[in-house]
Amino acid sequence: MHAHLVARIFENISVQAFKDHPERGFQGGCRFTRREDDILRHSRYWKASDTYTPSVAPEPLIEGEYCYAGAVTGHFGHYMAEMSHRILPTLLQTTPARWLYIAPNGARSITYQQLPRTAREVADYFLIRPQSIRIVSCDSVVQSLYVCEQGSDLGGGPKDGYVDDLGSYADERLRQIHRHDTAIPKVYVSRSGVLTGGTFLGERYLESILEQDGFFIFKPENYSLTRQMDVYSKADVVVFADGSACHGVELLGRNSVRRCYLLSRRAESVVAAFVNIFTQRTETFEVLNEFHSLGTFIHDEATGMPWEHLSVCLYHPDALAAFFKTHQISKLTGFNKTEYIASAARDLVRYFSYNVKHHRSMVNYRAAWRVIGKYLSYGSKL
Repeated sequence: MHAHLVARIFENISVQAFKDHPERGFQGGCRFTRREDDILRHSRYWKASDTYTPSVAPEPLIEGEYCYAGAVTGHFGHYMAEMSHRILPTLLQTTPARWLYIAPNGARSITYQQLPRTAREVADYFLIRPQSIRIVSCDSVVQSLYVCEQGSDLGGGPKDGYVDDLGSYADERLRQIHRHDTAIPKVYVSRSGVLTGGTFLGERYLESILEQDGFFIFKPENYSLTRQMDVYSKADVVVFADGSACHGVELLGRNSVRRCYLLSRRAESVVAAFVNIFTQRTETFEVLNEFHSLGTFIHDEATGMPWEHLSVCLYHPDALAAFFKTHQISKLTGFNKTEYIASAARDLVRYFSYNVKHHRSMVNYRAAWRVIGKYLSYGSKL
């Protein structure tokens, strides 16, 4: 089974520099004018979700023929989930000589080395030569642009047949790169090094218990994209803490990961997007969704809205332990409620200290007291 995705060639098409705030939506990219081209637009949950702004200056012409690779962002999760999925479908339908990337709006000239690390790693994974890449960082007109629809998107997940295409490519490519790297049987994918938030409190304590049971505490930010993919595909069991690292499986094929578990910290509507990512790529997949959100005190400077993706939460210790034991992930020998809650308190202090020091302008101190109050109220009942 293979994905049969729509692709079209456009002459003198307008492309708009990407406004690099993916949490606020997708603004920029190719400017399509016909309804029948909606399938080629940037999508979320399989629906067109891009917007454009009126051009304020004459658009320079980019001469020649290009294939559209999509927009780029420095956010790992957003790039992997919604900006990396045009490349393989394009390679399966044509032989690109040159690629066009849409960068955040800014200087007229941006080099390959200035692309975000993840975009460069994905390009290398698909054997795209740096010299074949043209990066647009201002509104422009492209003389000829080959555009293929996304094989997957944020929320909707992969389209029919796309994970099979990914698997056919990944099997050989990962062997080429990591054939000498040994497998790690039990992997816990940690967010404890992410101090901005978007974590569950007490994670460091859980890690200490899992390490005693032979788990490797894997911090993906310290590894290349392909090593992340290699580790997940070679492991017997992988446990993910809910977060961007989950998108490290986006370019893996069907049933690439044997036993996979997710410790969720967000609403079921958000978790559903992760389910769409994992379901086809794992042999066994289960989610723990037994948490109590404490909220966040980090707010968007432009809108004043809380950044819920940087919230923190507590797990009910009994539910956490039962999940690991029921699914035979770990017996969590020595796991202690009191120590878990104490560890959570230390994590909460780190959360405040880091953000007050590094993101002071985004801190809402009234919200901070609410977070503390929720911790004291809920923690005292556990």
